[in-house]
Amino acid sequence: MHQNQDSATQQLACENVKKQLKTITKRLEGAKFARDVEDVHKVRVASRRLRAVLRLFGDVYGKERADNWQKQLKKLLKGMSEARDLDVEIIFIEGILSELNYDSRRQVPGLRRALLRKQQARQKLQPKVAKEIRRFEDKNILIDMHLDTERMLFPLRNKEIPRISESLSERLRERITPHKNDVINKLELLKDIENNGGHHKLRIAVKKTRYCLEAADKAFDGSLEQTITKVKNFQTMLGDMHDRDVWKIGLEKLIEEEKQRTIEYFGSARPFPKLLPGMQMLKDKIESQRLQLYQQASEYANSEVSEDFWNHIDDVFRRPANAD
Repeated sequence: MHQNQDSATQQLACENVKKQLKTITKRLEGAKFARDVEDVHKVRVASRRLRAVLRLFGDVYGKERADNWQKQLKKLLKGMSEARDLDVEIIFIEGILSELNYDSRRQVPGLRRALLRKQQARQKLQPKVAKEIRRFEDKNILIDMHLDTERMLFPLRNKEIPRISESLSERLRERITPHKNDVINKLELLKDIENNGGHHKLRIAVKKTRYCLEAADKAFDGSLEQTITKVKNFQTMLGDMHDRDVWKIGLEKLIEEEKQRTIEYFGSARPFPKLLPGMQMLKDKIESQRLQLYQQASEYANSEVSEDFWNHIDDVFRRPANAD
């Protein structure tokens, strides 16, 4: 990564950091006390974006300092990951229950039991989430980043600074090109419907490309918005596929655990079959949605985000800094 930190580079770095700091600061307290499921989600998304910004502009703040911030943000993300997964799964099961009619009443006991276990697991997890957030707060990471950002911005306030410079364009291109190449190399993995692990790897590569584009967008006056939307849509499909892969494995484990609980409580498994219709319905929903999402992602990859799309995604960073 180039150490050339011209004013355009410093300004873009600071603007990106400020934006994500604002979201984290606003939502962190709510996540600590589980006030709204969106709090955990927003903190996690902003933290991932902030880590991407620090990978892109870390030398602007000082490599050692930026590396430490990334490390602490990674710990925060890890501490909230399982909680977010459970939140999404709970919303999914609640949605299925809300759509059931009288004819589907046999599925209700199993669905309610699955929902109960997920809610119990999420409630049990909250103290761990709160502990990780308190640990993060004690490190004063947000305060340090805010102060360093304002200190860097202060001498820039009265300057006429171009939105993009040659060195900034080169920096952005050098960061995004390996990510988009990684996507191109992994697009082939989507052709195998059974390659769940490969689909997940593709999602990660797409996500890294998206975060780099988002960090660069302001320097290009929002002209990357259409490209970012396409990348985001593709990432969302792949992410929803991965969710269902995880849910299916978890549900199979839950069915076995619930059967064992029944035996331990009643002395036999005889009451257990009344739970199976609902749990089987849930499994069928997960599998059918996974297939539908795979088909959508495959079609989208062929029509909207084909290899040609990725080959040209960094063209904007190759143009002269003074080009229209």
